[in-house]
Amino acid sequence: MKYPLAHDNWSSEEVKIVTRLLKNRNLTIGKNVEQFEKSFANFHSIKYAVMVNSGSSANHLMLSALKVLNKLSSKDEIIVPSLGWSTSYSPIYYHDQTLNLVDVDINTLNFDISTIEKSITKNTKAILAINALGNPNEFEKIIEICKKHKLILLEDNCEAFGAEINNKYTGTFGMMSSFSFYYSHHLTTIEGGMILTNSKKIYEILLSLRSHGWTRHKISKGTSPFNKFKKGFEFILPGYNLRPMELSGALGVIQLKKAKKMLKIRRENADYFIKTFSKNKNFLIQKEIGNSSWFNFSLIIKNKKKFPIKKLINTLYMKKVDCRRIIAGDFMSQKYSKYFRINKYSNYNSKLIHNYGFMVGNYDKDLKKQIEYLGRILN
Repeated sequence: MKYPLAHDNWSSEEVKIVTRLLKNRNLTIGKNVEQFEKSFANFHSIKYAVMVNSGSSANHLMLSALKVLNKLSSKDEIIVPSLGWSTSYSPIYYHDQTLNLVDVDINTLNFDISTIEKSITKNTKAILAINALGNPNEFEKIIEICKKHKLILLEDNCEAFGAEINNKYTGTFGMMSSFSFYYSHHLTTIEGGMILTNSKKIYEILLSLRSHGWTRHKISKGTSPFNKFKKGFEFILPGYNLRPMELSGALGVIQLKKAKKMLKIRRENADYFIKTFSKNKNFLIQKEIGNSSWFNFSLIIKNKKKFPIKKLINTLYMKKVDCRRIIAGDFMSQKYSKYFRINKYSNYNSKLIHNYGFMVGNYDKDLKKQIEYLGRILN
């Protein structure tokens, strides 16, 4: 591809740490994961971070923790945007809640704030805000709604590491937030995810749920051999095994040190992308809220007769420009939507985005030539 969708951001430093850990047989969760968790929490000025094996697992554990705390039951409803990734929604199905789908703003790709309150019912307990393609939601308004209706706010920040609004990082507004460190994301640890929270109680629950539901993390180094024997396999919650590898933790430590430089390059690419396409009347590009971390670049076709989506996508691939649907497109247009209980839904804009939108890559590499190339094709 002349313009790939994603790009490897590893240096020799990442290769060396993986090689060293493999030689030393340091593979299972350990001190490197713990160091990454502490550094990640400090980066966001949040008290606690829990690393897991993926962003999808992070979303799942957030709902599991709320269930343990009796803050969610099977009768409850969760408000979500109708544009998102599959595993933003799947945990809601597996925890037996109902979806209230709110349409997105065609310009920002985030919640259409004006429609959120219309979807609230007596059974609504939470809002899951997805920061689409690195773009922050209008959290000041969402928090007002949550306070007014006594709703829990959760953040799916898997695509938005490093995004800011009102001088505050996304992933720090909700009771909990999720992050992903998949290959194409801002930070990559091969696979991996993180949950942030300021609640010590939730933190303890997440640690237990992550590791089979046991209490091993509570055993101190000075504990006697018998107490270690007694407490070492004590289980208190119906947990999972969603632990990350020690390799992923070590990679996270290195990647986080590069984060601000990588974000700077992404934003410079975004400036050039906006300059190239903002005056193109045939396409709509994402409108930034606050300071986006620009996961990828989206284009929505305005002139559908001039630019048939099938012909356009075929042309881009023929010209070696990698592209894909924006996130996973409209929830209601996906076959798996039949498995969910849905009380209310609004998806007019999401469906337009699903049918006439696509996105191209952004990563921490100067993309001026690639963006110019894309511009020549579309012009």
